[in-house]
Amino acid sequence: ILERSADEATVQRLKHRFRQAVENWLETAWPLPTMTWEHSDALVVLAPARDERAAFLQRVETLRNHVQLRLAGPSISAGVGESRHNMLELRDSYAEAEHAVRIGSAVFGNGTTTAYRDLGVYRLLFHLRDQKELWDFCAETVGPLERYDERHDGSLVETVGTYLDLQGNVTRAAEALHLHRNGLLYR
Repeated sequence: ILERSADEATVQRLKHRFRQAVENWLETAWPLPTMTWEHSDALVVLAPARDERAAFLQRVETLRNHVQLRLAGPSISAGVGESRHNMLELRDSYAEAEHAVRIGSAVFGNGTTTAYRDLGVYRLLFHLRDQKELWDFCAETVGPLERYDERHDGSLVETVGTYLDLQGNVTRAAEALHLHRNGLLYR
C-alpha cells in the first residue's frame, strides 16, 4: 500500500516492477502456461489448476510471498477463485478471486493469500456488511454482551469469539481462554 503522497510516476514504476516480478516468477516456477493482465491496481493471473488444490494454493502463496519480498515495501494480497472446466465460467472464478482478496484482507489482514472456498460464512456476511439489518442483528445479539463486559470488566464477547473461532469446541476454547471447561460453560 503506497503512501497517498506517491506521485503517478512512482506508482507506475511500482506497477511495472510488480508485473515484472510476477511474470519472471511464473516463467521459472510455474510449469504450465499462464496469462496475466492488469486490472486497476491488481494483476490477474489465469493459471491452469492441474495441481492438487493444496499444492496449487501453496504455489500461489509462494508467488505472493516472492513478489512481496522482491518489492520490499507494499503488502501484496492474493485471492484464488474456484477452478473451472468451461471457459465461459472464468468470469465467475475471477469474481470469486476478487471477493476472496477483499474479504481476506478485511478479515485476515493485508499480505495474505485467501481462497474463495475457504471463506465459509464470510462469503455471505461480506455481502451483508452495509445492510442495516445486519447492524441491527448485531446490536440485538452482541450488544447486551458488550454492555455487560463494559459494566463488569468482563470478557463474554472474547469468550464467545474464541468459542466460535474454535468451531464450538468447548475443550479447546477453555484451554485457549485458560479456563476450566465448566467455567467456560458457565460463561
